Amino acid sequence: MATAYGLGLMMSAALSGASCTPEDRHVVVLLATFNGELYLDALLTSIFSQTHTKFTVVARDDGSSDSTLDILQEYAARFESRLVLLTAAQAPATGRYRRGSIANYAALLAYLVSAEGQANFENSDVVFADQDDIWKVEKLSVMLIALVAEETDAQPVLIYSDLEIVDSSAEQLSGSFYHYQNTSPNRISINYLLPQNCVVGCASMMNWPLITLATPLPESVCMHDHWIALVASSMGRAKHISERLVLYRQHDGNDVGAKRWGLGYILAKLSHYFTGVDDRESLAAYILQSQALLARYDRVLAPKQRDIVKNFSRIRQGNMFYRRWVMIKYRIYRAGLVRSLVLFMEL
Repeated sequence: MATAYGLGLMMSAALSGASCTPEDRHVVVLLATFNGELYLDALLTSIFSQTHTKFTVVARDDGSSDSTLDILQEYAARFESRLVLLTAAQAPATGRYRRGSIANYAALLAYLVSAEGQANFENSDVVFADQDDIWKVEKLSVMLIALVAEETDAQPVLIYSDLEIVDSSAEQLSGSFYHYQNTSPNRISINYLLPQNCVVGCASMMNWPLITLATPLPESVCMHDHWIALVASSMGRAKHISERLVLYRQHDGNDVGAKRWGLGYILAKLSHYFTGVDDRESLAAYILQSQALLARYDRVLAPKQRDIVKNFSRIRQGNMFYRRWVMIKYRIYRAGLVRSLVLFMEL
């Protein structure tokens, strides 16, 4: 089985500096797994069928009790250095989220910017892989073309695409993730991103400057992809492309699944408000995340961005009239009238 040690010399030629040619770029695929035996083989098959072949899968398992590790080890043996399976010592989970998908991806990102990770993969572009999904064969190629087109010097860049929603048998439920959820992929400015996320991690690509700027993840992060979107939007570039490059598998075991828009969704949201349900999508969680953003980047945020983040992070310190004034002044809305009304009620 391949390990992360000893890859540095082999990778040095490819990673000596980010090339302007998409075909020459190296990509690190971060794969976090947990009891994913049902769909993992389909994902890995789609990854190793990519038209762009200059990539390394860096995987970390979170203590699976099924055959997930066996599948990873089989692929690591078959593809040698193109799949690296990290040990707990190489990528320990620390902080508030010691287990779960957030902790898993946080550990993978922390490994990338560690001395060992940088020795092996510095200047690589980075994508996330969810163990349940299927990639279209052109995913990496299309995203690399878009990323290179957006890069200016060492500016942090995030590229994110649409997805298709499929069921457990990979039969299509919807041709568009954003249509399925009745959200806009273009609400990427900081005022829209603070109370909601429109970027799906498994359909995104980040360049190395963004990875080093956004890592490590703070303990109050809502989700890894939301945090990276916030950093890219406020201090770099975030670009949506309309291609649907991932088959996003919707099933009962999803950690965070796509929520279909409709009357049921609306009633559930209103029920959460009136019953006081506080989940990961709650306003309180988003405020904590914005406070972490301000604490880390206060000195480098542009004045306008800093003003928006600062006022949102302190919004509950004022009375209800002040809170609503802040939301209106800085245009801090969610996608659609219903979501925005629920946001206003949460204040």
